[in-house]
Amino acid sequence: HGEIKINTDRAARGNPRKGGIGCIFRDSEGKILGSFAQGLGLVSNYTAECKAIIKGVDLVASNGWLIAWAESDSKAAVVVFHSDNIPWILKAEWANAKRSIQ
Repeated sequence: HGEIKINTDRAARGNPRKGGIGCIFRDSEGKILGSFAQGLGLVSNYTAECKAIIKGVDLVASNGWLIAWAESDSKAAVVVFHSDNIPWILKAEWANAKRSIQ
């Protein structure tokens, strides 16, 4: 109870091309608590997947929720966050998101 599940995804019309991200936030019973969508402009699929996870964590923290887990359909993005080997272009965004949950 009190934990949140973040479902994230991205959409892009090519690689790289114009893209966007989205997140859905659910409680432990599956009730939708909120959602978020944002256009990103020119972006690779991989970068968009990582940005979706970062934005989801940041929004959960800014609402004061505890994080149970983040779910993404990108194995490459999940592996990067588990290894804390974030691409340099995203390090500042990830550092800010992590700072907000501490």
